Amino acid sequence: MKLPHSQQGINLIELMVVLTIVGILAMVAAPSMQDTLKLSGVRGHVRDFNASLMYARGEAVSRNKRISMCPSADGASCDAANNWSNGWIIFIDDGAGGDFGDGEFDAAANEQLLRVTDYSGNNSLVVTDGDSGSALDFLSWNYRGFTADDARALATVCVSSEADDLRYARGLLIERSGRVIGTADSDNDMVHESVFEDDNGNVSRAPLSCT
Repeated sequence: MKLPHSQQGINLIELMVVLTIVGILAMVAAPSMQDTLKLSGVRGHVRDFNASLMYARGEAVSRNKRISMCPSADGASCDAANNWSNGWIIFIDDGAGGDFGDGEFDAAANEQLLRVTDYSGNNSLVVTDGDSGSALDFLSWNYRGFTADDARALATVCVSSEADDLRYARGLLIERSGRVIGTADSDNDMVHESVFEDDNGNVSRAPLSCT
């Protein structure tokens, strides 16, 4: 006669040990996963803004016109509060029928709206002058694809709830030529920096700021 095989399982102590190990691993992995999600959101925001910059520059060259971008909360007008975090619009900037625009979208003057980007998320976007650091309420390109008025700009994306934690900050440098360069962490301190060179060849570096 063959005796039935005995069935072996895990006892209560072994189960508790397994659950304890799983809990510890989850606690260790949770902060890392949150960091990854936050940084992924910032990078996606930067990619979207960069794509809009490239589109606006390309339209300026192909249409032989001045093209501008400005922050917009409603997708139909420039934001008077200069808040880029809610989105932006791209338009042919005829300046109310003139040869050069003023960075303000004027539908009444038959300025043509080319693209609308709405944003609702956990990130903030700030666009500042590359030389003075003052806030910019629009960006423009001329028919050659250069930035209008030889302006240089820095676009910085941060996690709104982590304004004091610059590890999440990422930026784009917009040069006078219209070229866009992503920021980098050159000194390995986990904070990206803006890098601009003046007309005399002097290079200035500054950590990105979320305030």
